[in-house]
Amino acid sequence: RGLISSFLQRRIIPKDVNAIEMLPIFETQGGKYAVPLFPSSSSILAPSEEWDEALRPLFGDFLVSWDGEAGSFLTELGKDRGNPVAFLSKFAAPRAGLFDQPLCIKFLEAVAALGKTPWKQTAPKEQQVIGQACSKAPLVVFPDGSRTACSELADPGDVALNEAIGDRAIFPPESYRGPLPMFVMRQAGLRSFSNDAIFLKEALALDGQNRQRRLEIGAVFLRYLGQQGDSLKWPTKSYTSVGRLRIFPTIDATCRNRLLPPEAGSEGGLPRSAVSLGGSGGGGGVSLFKHAPVVWTQAQLLDPAIFDAWPEALLRKFGALKDPPPIQMVISNLAEVADRWAAGAASGAEGAGALPRDTVVLRQGVVSRHLQMLRSLVKRCHATQMQAQTSLSRCAFIVLDDGELVRPSDVFVALHTGGESDEDIE
Repeated sequence: RGLISSFLQRRIIPKDVNAIEMLPIFETQGGKYAVPLFPSSSSILAPSEEWDEALRPLFGDFLVSWDGEAGSFLTELGKDRGNPVAFLSKFAAPRAGLFDQPLCIKFLEAVAALGKTPWKQTAPKEQQVIGQACSKAPLVVFPDGSRTACSELADPGDVALNEAIGDRAIFPPESYRGPLPMFVMRQAGLRSFSNDAIFLKEALALDGQNRQRRLEIGAVFLRYLGQQGDSLKWPTKSYTSVGRLRIFPTIDATCRNRLLPPEAGSEGGLPRSAVSLGGSGGGGGVSLFKHAPVVWTQAQLLDPAIFDAWPEALLRKFGALKDPPPIQMVISNLAEVADRWAAGAASGAEGAGALPRDTVVLRQGVVSRHLQMLRSLVKRCHATQMQAQTSLSRCAFIVLDDGELVRPSDVFVALHTGGESDEDIE
């Protein structure tokens, strides 16, 4: 190398850089060999001194030295350390799956400087090569020497995923948990509920388990959605798929002997199920607990401990969940409630004489809530209005002050014909 440098300086030989690069005269950092610069596969030009230090233990005999005269000669030839992205793409990415743990971490830290670009479809080809290596190569090396790809590991920062899959969760070693490696590994497919495919896979597995398991772990899945829903970038079809799974904890207040709707805070003793938003499996529907006063005999009620915290925007993403509930469900509930009240009076289960005043007031409040919901009928088509009128005209749901149940037509007749007692109709 010294002789050639001397000849170049004295212009004894022409400065043919291409020809000189093919000569095995470039000292390596291992100190044992000299290598050519061309072809590029015969040597390594690291983009920085930090990379020199990282590569030296494994690649010292191929790593071109920049020290002393060796560096001066390279400078004389017009060589520099090169583009870091080109180095990552052409040298590091194809070999990343063979690197030891420190070198893999160094690779991930270097890729972090590129941001999210390597995973974009519009990224330059050399950056796409880097992104593919991060996603597919077994970059995570464990102390026992085994290694795996990022997509096989769980994100240690995703509490919900870790709680949901329990002992099946495998995490990256502690040395990988710095902010830069974690950023890249998350882009490369580290398992997290923020990935709709991972969420659906785990939720589908839960759908096939027993009711108690679906209740306990389903709550974990759905609390995660409530907390992270604003930040998730899921397609509509993912929410639709989730809605079909039996992981939604509900309260069942439909039992025949229940004469009043459940109140918030008093639902603890009621039966619970884990259902899909398409229904409980018996043809019934599902509704929010806040609508219990107008649907409790017709629908499973979503657990308020979970769903009261959901933002309305998230609720709207589940198209099968009707909010407010369908008019026909409200009408059916009112008819069923009136039948239960009438049956209780006929059987003598409610005792002789007039009902207690507080019971009458509660029942009148229930009817009032139904009628408020039915105000929207004025905006419906004539056929829907006639159907509702027909259903309710046969139903004795008006609660008088003495607790007696009468039909709306009975009230109309009494008011317009001076019926039996004006005091009974108020």
